Amino acid sequence: MARKQKKLDKALTESFPASDPAAILQPAPANDLRTSDAKADMDHIDIDDEQEVRFWAQELAVDVARIKEAVDAVGNKVEPVRRYLKAETVGGRS
Repeated sequence: MARKQKKLDKALTESFPASDPAAILQPAPANDLRTSDAKADMDHIDIDDEQEVRFWAQELAVDVARIKEAVDAVGNKVEPVRRYLKAETVGGRS
């Protein structure tokens, strides 16, 4: 048994070098819906990127239609969209 374990350990070490242990041990978060390009710009919502729209809908706790409505109303900058959605919720719409 110990011999099999040593072979397995050796094979794993060769397959997964210690030079990048974080990538092996920590997979990307499952709820991160933004693409790598979109992550670089957290100040704007790309309304043409459905994955990004879903990300912001989840992030702002509204449905996709509300994100699109907010972007149509105030533009694609996140903070005005956030304020619009908050004002709409407080003003009677939820």
